[in-house]
Amino acid sequence: MSMGNVFLSFLGLGSFHQTTKQYNYSKTVFILNGVKSKETKFVQIAELEILGINSFDKIIIVATQKSYDIHFGNINRQLSELGTADIIRLIIEEDMSPAGQWKWFEMILDNIDYGDELTIDLTRGYRSITIVFSTAVNFLQKAKNMGHSEFLKR
Repeated sequence: MSMGNVFLSFLGLGSFHQTTKQYNYSKTVFILNGVKSKETKFVQIAELEILGINSFDKIIIVATQKSYDIHFGNINRQLSELGTADIIRLIIEEDMSPAGQWKWFEMILDNIDYGDELTIDLTRGYRSITIVFSTAVNFLQKAKNMGHSEFLKR
């Protein structure tokens, strides 16, 4: 039973561009606690750059198979450039039923240890998963004795 600092984020598809017929994110500069990031397509890169990637023991990226196939190679490369290759990727099914949402929650829960300090990014992600997960944070705090949860916004 280890206690550590965990960064949890959701990777969505981005916007669909009619001209290219592909999903993508636009580059932007993110600001967190008054600190600006470098220009990037991925909020996770900006947050981990600002917060310090080495301040986390575990980085969890939750994605559907489609968002994983489209974006994960790029985000994984950029995270490695920031200083880590220790990323847990959780592939969730695009099942919006209560049973499907419960499976998402259980997958995430299995990767969070009792007493972990959890930083959650709900900026982007598959449909309502961020809403579903945000309602589960209170349960996580009690069940896993988690420390303060920080929600990061663009």
